[in-house]
Amino acid sequence: TRKLIDLLTTPYLMIGNALMVRVPEVARQGRPALRQLMEQATDIAVTSVFLFAVAWILLHPIGKLLFPGNAEAARALAPLLFLIPAISTNALCAPLSDFCGGLTKRNLFLSAIAGAQIGGIYITSQWADGQVAVLSVVGCQLVLSVGYVFIAQKVLQGEIAPPLKKTGSIFLLINLVSLATSALVVRLMPQVTSWEDESRTILQLTVFLLFTLGTLASQYKLRRCFLQLGILRL
Repeated sequence: TRKLIDLLTTPYLMIGNALMVRVPEVARQGRPALRQLMEQATDIAVTSVFLFAVAWILLHPIGKLLFPGNAEAARALAPLLFLIPAISTNALCAPLSDFCGGLTKRNLFLSAIAGAQIGGIYITSQWADGQVAVLSVVGCQLVLSVGYVFIAQKVLQGEIAPPLKKTGSIFLLINLVSLATSALVVRLMPQVTSWEDESRTILQLTVFLLFTLGTLASQYKLRRCFLQLGILRL
């Protein structure tokens, strides 16, 4: 499972390193340019929600592939999918803040989260089941990614502000609405309940992709940023 998540998040590591190279040049142009670079990083990071949604829809086939014969595999894997946006965000924001003097702050924050994670794992291993331990680890990773965003904002922009601008927020909303809509379509269509699991998954994935890509294509700014890869123009 971790290898699959690493495979999905590797492009974000590469893009994060590319953005880091731009920091010295952009820094000479002042705070407004650094703010724009930070917005670009968060817009790229939010695209990981699309990968998360696709993986969520394919959760049962992935569980069967990785753990044949285990009916609880999908339930066990579900929390781990939240690592996709968390790791992607870390990969983009950490290099930016490190290059501008945020390394010390980030290391202190990382040490605090690591201590909390160790404590959480110990407590859950003593008084809860393995699933709760997994949830605590994932929760720490999500908190870590939020902290990295705030540190990068403070270092690059001099202030903490809402991390997503309008286009990123709309992209996030479209994906969440599409995921919910595709699940409702599969659940509310009576004839679909008798289908095999794989057929229902294909239907849900099709509805999600049509809704998401169709909505993005219908809006010029969203189409230019996310479908024509305008956010990657460094």
